[in-house]
Amino acid sequence: VSAWVNEHKLCIGQTKVAEKSSEKTAIPELLNLLDITGSTVTIDAIGTQENIATQIIDKGGDYILALKKNQKKLFEEVDDPFVWSKVASEQIDTTEDTLHGRTEIRKCSIIKAQLLLDATFLEKWKGLKTLIRIEYKRIENNVTICKTRYYISSQINTAAYFNQHIREHWGIENQLHWHLDVTFQEDKNRSRTGHSQVNLNTIRKIALHKIKRSNEKCSLKKRRFKASLNQDYLETVVFT
Repeated sequence: VSAWVNEHKLCIGQTKVAEKSSEKTAIPELLNLLDITGSTVTIDAIGTQENIATQIIDKGGDYILALKKNQKKLFEEVDDPFVWSKVASEQIDTTEDTLHGRTEIRKCSIIKAQLLLDATFLEKWKGLKTLIRIEYKRIENNVTICKTRYYISSQINTAAYFNQHIREHWGIENQLHWHLDVTFQEDKNRSRTGHSQVNLNTIRKIALHKIKRSNEKCSLKKRRFKASLNQDYLETVVFT
C-alpha cells in the first residue's frame, strides 16, 4: 500500500500487506506513519471503513472515500436516483476532455450528508458531511461506456473541488503504478528472498522520482536507459 502526493508526483510512504491479511489492516498502519494534518486523503473502496475515517479525522486530515457495495447499507442509502435528480444546478460540476480520439465526461453532484442520512450513519462515520456522485461517460470509437460512482467526504466544498480531487486520485495509477509496471518492469522481477521485494520496490520509487525531475524531453524509459550508459548523466539525475 502506497501513499501518493499527487501535487508533487511523489510517493511518501508504503506498507507491505501482511500474509493472510488485506489492505484494510495495512492502510491504518500506513496512516500512522504520516503527518496528514490539513491534508485530504482519498482512498479506494477497500479503505472505506469506519475506523479508517475516524483515524483520518483524529489525525487532523479530511477524507474522500469511494463508496461501493462493500458498505452495503450506506451504499443503498446513497444510491437513490430520486434524491440525486433534485440536486440544484449550483451543486453540479461537469467537465469534458478529449484526447487521442477519446472523450471523457464527468458530472459531479453533491448533497449534504445530513439531508439524506439519519443520525445512525452520521454517528458511525466520523466527520461525514458530503455525499458525492460522479456520472462518468467515455466515448471512444463510437462506443459509449457509462458508470456511476459514489463517494463520501468529511469536507464541505464545491462540486468542482470534488470533481477535480476525485479525478486526481487516479494519479497514483498513471504516474506511479504504470511506470513501475512498464518503465521498470516490476511484475517481471522474480526477487522473493527476505525483504528483497520491499527493498527493490522502494529503490524503484526513489529512482522514478529522480528521473522525473530531469528536464529531458525523452520518455522516462529512455532516461533510465541513458543513465545506465552514461555515468555523467547518471550523476546528474541522482544528485539534482
